[in-house]
Amino acid sequence: MMTKEAYMALYEKCNAGLCSAEEMRLLESYRDAFELTDSPWDEATMGQREQTKQRIRQRLYKKISRSRSRDRKHTLYRWSRYVAAAVVVSVTVVSFGLHHYLIPASKVTADHAPIVPGGNKALLTLDDGTQIVLDKAGIGDLANRGDVRITKLSDGQLVYNYQRASPQHPIENRYHTVSTPRGGQYQINLSDGTKVWLNAASSIRFPAVFPEQERAVEVTGEVYFEVARHEGKPFVVIGNEQRITVLGTHFNVKAYPDDAAVETALLHGKVRVTINDKDYTLQPGQRTTFDKRKKQVQMDTFNPEEAIAWQTGQFIFNAEPVESVMRKIARWYDVDVTYRGNMKGKVFTGAVSRYDNVQEILNMLALTGTVNFKIDGRRIIVME
Repeated sequence: MMTKEAYMALYEKCNAGLCSAEEMRLLESYRDAFELTDSPWDEATMGQREQTKQRIRQRLYKKISRSRSRDRKHTLYRWSRYVAAAVVVSVTVVSFGLHHYLIPASKVTADHAPIVPGGNKALLTLDDGTQIVLDKAGIGDLANRGDVRITKLSDGQLVYNYQRASPQHPIENRYHTVSTPRGGQYQINLSDGTKVWLNAASSIRFPAVFPEQERAVEVTGEVYFEVARHEGKPFVVIGNEQRITVLGTHFNVKAYPDDAAVETALLHGKVRVTINDKDYTLQPGQRTTFDKRKKQVQMDTFNPEEAIAWQTGQFIFNAEPVESVMRKIARWYDVDVTYRGNMKGKVFTGAVSRYDNVQEILNMLALTGTVNFKIDGRRIIVME
């Protein structure tokens, strides 16, 4: 049988797309077998072997979410199958033996009402200061601003419809802001046809009607764009010490104030990212990561499913530190997080749905034996 080290090496090779067909079959056979020879089984602490392994498998596969987007469904599901297997052995990264992972009982204790996932929640602030709570507003027209009609659709989208009265009619600079709270997300269709998705605790400030020369918006948090192409009229995204210039493209910007870095990931088209007066041109599959503390920029490739997992209803973790994992959970479930003990080197790999109750997510993380959790009201305590 295969050792943990050999399994991890083969998994990383296949995850990078470098495996042969035979190696893929080998990986899948060991994923199904869940056998790693250098991990002794202690029935006194781990329970009956086959029952415990079967329960772990059922928990893993119950929580692996398939993408709801049809054209990404097969790719993400195939990737997630191997991520699920990697969760079994990921504890070796943090110096735990496999027997610490296969624990019969849940490691999450709770004293609270169920904490449910977030949903479509946002606040629209108009140019005159009027505020509209979008999740409580009715379906239909919400406001008219000159040549722009603002409408909420039945699926919750906010749409800006622009019809210029005449070529001589001046365009007024009326800036609006849509912001999501923790536990919120929202989709907006801007007046130029650009589609915008806001993740939790995010915002976008934009003109109700874009001027002739340039389409510029300001963002905080995490925002995904599908930019409508307008020749000679670039679309500019400004936020957290960077400026992104495009004509028509799909990309994700992650610029939370409490994150150590700002990321711009390009999925389609071409963009120019300007940071500290230096330009970086991205091709599809490339991203920039700006370390805010060191003032350094790294340019590399990324996994597209991972970059927009939040938009397709998932959390995907790839050797991600526990603090980063918990920041995502805190934003989406609107909870506070505190830590007890040393969290250094504690990482997670796997994929779970964003639409489970928070305790289900924590149960999955706790199964790795990396950390324990306690829920007290709307506070999650992470314990070494």
